[in-house]
Amino acid sequence: RIVFVGATALGVQELVATPYDALFPGVEVQATVADNLLRGDFLRRPENALLLQVLMVLGVGLGIALVIGRAGVRWGMFAAVVLLIALWGTSAWLLAGRGIYLSPLLPATGVLISFVALSSIVLIDDVRAALTQLQRARRDAESAAQAKNEFLMTVSHELRTPLSVVYGYAQMLARGVLKGEQKDRALASVERNARAQTQLIDDLLV
Repeated sequence: RIVFVGATALGVQELVATPYDALFPGVEVQATVADNLLRGDFLRRPENALLLQVLMVLGVGLGIALVIGRAGVRWGMFAAVVLLIALWGTSAWLLAGRGIYLSPLLPATGVLISFVALSSIVLIDDVRAALTQLQRARRDAESAAQAKNEFLMTVSHELRTPLSVVYGYAQMLARGVLKGEQKDRALASVERNARAQTQLIDDLLV
């Protein structure tokens, strides 16, 4: 038989912080360690724990990258939360059920860093795409405005030309300047330009 003599009352301040409890009596710590050694069920850390953690970091990073790349940042956040819960739950299960200590801190940090980095990249790409689209829309608007101005200038010119002829001959006819054959040619020109004006207006309205 092995007997450990010591105080277990909290008032004596012989307390040790452990993963199980922040206020754990020292004699119980010693007794627990001795019991674990005798039974062979003490906590152990795998020899390749660091390699496992690195592989987990790479795996979760790749998984988050695939989710964000295919489904977007929101699903990436959901996947990151699920992975964090799975990491901490698996670590707790291994510690409590199998006595294997495998820290989830490094993989959890990898999950957070991967999510933040990939989300930032996606957001930066979205902002660049939006700026490119905005610049394209601005160029299209400028081109449309220029085409509109050119169209209005052309229409204005085409409308003024027949009106100038009609107005000029109308003034000459009203003053009686034109006689005989000149008057006939002037009336024919007025009629021709009036028809051209009407056809132009019809084309614009249609």
